[in-house]
Amino acid sequence: MRVGFVGVGSIARAHMKNLSSFSDVQLVAVTDVDATRASEVAAQYGATVYPNVGEMLSEAKLDAVYLCIPPFAHGEPERLCVQHRVPFYVEKPLGLDPDLPEAIAKEVEEAGLITAVGFQLRYVDTIEKLRQALAGKRLGMVSGHYFCPLVPTPWWRRRELSGGQLVEQVIHIVDLIRYVSGDEFASLYCQEALRIHDDVPELDIPDVTVTSYRLKGGAIGALEQSFALPSGWRAGVDVIADGIAASWTTSELVITDGQGTRSIKPESGDPMALADRAFIDAVASGAPDKVKSTYQDALLTHRVVMAATRSAREGRPVDL
Repeated sequence: MRVGFVGVGSIARAHMKNLSSFSDVQLVAVTDVDATRASEVAAQYGATVYPNVGEMLSEAKLDAVYLCIPPFAHGEPERLCVQHRVPFYVEKPLGLDPDLPEAIAKEVEEAGLITAVGFQLRYVDTIEKLRQALAGKRLGMVSGHYFCPLVPTPWWRRRELSGGQLVEQVIHIVDLIRYVSGDEFASLYCQEALRIHDDVPELDIPDVTVTSYRLKGGAIGALEQSFALPSGWRAGVDVIADGIAASWTTSELVITDGQGTRSIKPESGDPMALADRAFIDAVASGAPDKVKSTYQDALLTHRVVMAATRSAREGRPVDL
């Protein structure tokens, strides 16, 4: 399978490392706004550098494309993939506004194109075990958290370029709340503040945020987030349901039920590699159901973070 990359930064290189280990994949084309970086990566994998996305799609005869671009760069790359009927894997978020991903989703649907979005935490085996444990249970509360230090990337600290921590980073937990609950958000209220890093140059996004919400099935929850930790990183999902309580992180799933409390460690390996394998297999077989997060499904997660940013901006609850 001939694969090309739009963007060759750190996330792209992680995908490339995975794909280069697959015997049925060849990395043949790259394009990046940084020509020097593109040339270095191309030399490493024996790929050809193209000056832009359009020329790469027109000339490289690709079977699939990875779009590893920052939040503010979405739109044209996806639409060119649709135009050329090339399946694509795109890193989250889908964009910085409510409308663009909606339009692209319709174009993808009309083209019948296989897609994947980089919500790789869905591929952690303990997430599937949590879903199984909750199946058929009446959910009472589904909450999440995400805490980390300040991200050094310059564009990340600007709302107009990243959308803020919720849109660019904590969206992973929003997606897991949807995935493990099997439910959708009905309403939410988001409050945010810049309390710790107000002295950081050119930073205009909140460093503490809390979003409370209700799911359509009736369960309630809250999402707490911050990038004001001095060090360390932790993120997870907590669930209280009929006869069971569960706490999930990337390193452990703890379940308490009528049999007591037990800890389950993940065994599935690198979730990004599993997501890459699923996408390649989906394209090769023409079976989109091998992918756990298609563009259309990821759009539902995108709507939630857009609603939350709107709620914080307008200072009122928002219905989805």
